[in-house]
Amino acid sequence: MLRMKTNEIRIYTAFYILAFCYIGYFFLSNSYLPAPFFYNRNDLFMDFFNVLRWSDDPGRYYVWGSIYPPFSFLLAKLLSVFMPVDVFSNALVYRDYAWKVFVLTLIPLVSVIFLKDFIRLSKNYRYALAIIFLSAPMLYALERGNLIIFCYFFLVIAFLNYRNNLLFSLFFALAISLKIYLIALVFVLFLMKDFWKIFLSLFFFIVVNQISATIIDAPDWYSLLSNIFSFSSGDRYYEWAYFSYSFKGLLAAAHYKMGVSTSIVATNFSQLLEIVNWTFQVLVLSIYALAVALFTYGSANQRRELAAYLSLLLLMLIMMIVSNAGGYVFVLLFVFIKLLVETKASRFLLFLAVLPTSFILVDTGNIYDTVSVLSQSEVYFGRVLYIGMVLRPVAFFLLYLVIFINFYNKVRELSLKPDRRFLAFNQV
Repeated sequence: MLRMKTNEIRIYTAFYILAFCYIGYFFLSNSYLPAPFFYNRNDLFMDFFNVLRWSDDPGRYYVWGSIYPPFSFLLAKLLSVFMPVDVFSNALVYRDYAWKVFVLTLIPLVSVIFLKDFIRLSKNYRYALAIIFLSAPMLYALERGNLIIFCYFFLVIAFLNYRNNLLFSLFFALAISLKIYLIALVFVLFLMKDFWKIFLSLFFFIVVNQISATIIDAPDWYSLLSNIFSFSSGDRYYEWAYFSYSFKGLLAAAHYKMGVSTSIVATNFSQLLEIVNWTFQVLVLSIYALAVALFTYGSANQRRELAAYLSLLLLMLIMMIVSNAGGYVFVLLFVFIKLLVETKASRFLLFLAVLPTSFILVDTGNIYDTVSVLSQSEVYFGRVLYIGMVLRPVAFFLLYLVIFINFYNKVRELSLKPDRRFLAFNQV
């Protein structure tokens, strides 16, 4: 059971109040939102309107190279049903006409999830959830207009109905149909030998997307599989590190930046970063491999108790080994809120990782100008190095370690007997 002392709650609340005061002050002074809000101040809600713009374009897969399943495009069209105009030629024009409709669509959805979890959780969990809904990943996802908000909604319903094969599989399939990388969670179902859930989930995924493809006229939607393997965001080193929880993203950004220089020092440092990058990947993969080894030695009932830990660790692993995973992906981890706030250490690291503000560490002096959608004025900003660009990956990696330790403690609590080859040091 979650137990948070009054002083702990007061400290976190005070920091959040100060963070939002800083955001308000910064916006009034500069006419745009500070980091970690999106660095392109003219791209408000564009994740949604880009999907909507391509929903009626036959080139969505072979021109845009989309990795969105057809259901994503259909959902965007359904959300736009009450929009006053039909301007598919330009996503920016569409947003200028109808962005308020998108906001009004999201507010009830988030409120429903909020209230639903409130009913089921204790007072301290409700406080933790309230803080999370004001966190950087959630606000960033809302600012981007990313469909991951709905993905979270579907995953919550799926896991609340885990014992119901049909409901779980349907809503899990809907979540995969918005974020295809969630299919990785099938690995946990495989380890649990829930083959019926795997079959139903894949069946619903194909049926939902085939129906969606028929409605939006996308007969070539299967090509998204090839697009996944060829997908690349290009060498945009600043975007890799701006709001990410991946050390790989930060190291890749530094490695790319050093690679631009031809000096001997820069070349040697670039090679060192490459070694650090691979060492880090081996480390996080080894930790997850150990978790899988411990998991497989339990009984079916014991594995059910541990499945949430293994799923959470898997999603965190993906976020760390992919260089261009956006910070909004953290929203999916909130499905496992009880595990994230289980101990004082995990709560502290979670707080550091999701605090909705950041401060300048190094000013590069590179100045850009654009139009801020929120203030409707021309603004100037620099691509600077923020504290959060370094702090978040560090806090996230430490949180990964803490979740693994909590997982291991749960293994011991359930009296699993792992092979001594893996835990020879654990002599009780």
